[in-house]
Amino acid sequence: MKIIKRIFAPKEVKIALNVLDELSLEFQTEAFKEIRSKIEEGILGDYKNVIYQVKDGASARQLIYFSITNIAGEYMESGYYHIYRGVLNPLGIGNDLLSLFDMAIDRLLEDGAISAKEAKEQKAGIRKNIKCVG
Repeated sequence: MKIIKRIFAPKEVKIALNVLDELSLEFQTEAFKEIRSKIEEGILGDYKNVIYQVKDGASARQLIYFSITNIAGEYMESGYYHIYRGVLNPLGIGNDLLSLFDMAIDRLLEDGAISAKEAKEQKAGIRKNIKCVG
């Protein structure tokens, strides 16, 4: 069913899914596989939102980067990927989630989607939240 939805998806959705494919080659980690699955599910489940945001001025690439930051942040703030309070489990995907979060923030900054101040605040905020949970 997922393949059929992908084949008949609108252009904006196909572009977003292609960005995910491209990033899958760059980030071959369990963390990215986990996030990719969630993003793909969201895109195919609510493709009208993707179309709306692209027509409103966001690029498909930016939407993917924002999705990565949201999902990776959500996962890290859940405490599930901590070994104990305030510390991500080095044997799990926690550190890879943080790396993906940082990469997405950096690329949003490069694209001009966020300011340097916002990037710094986002990175500091996620680290503060990581320290508070677990």
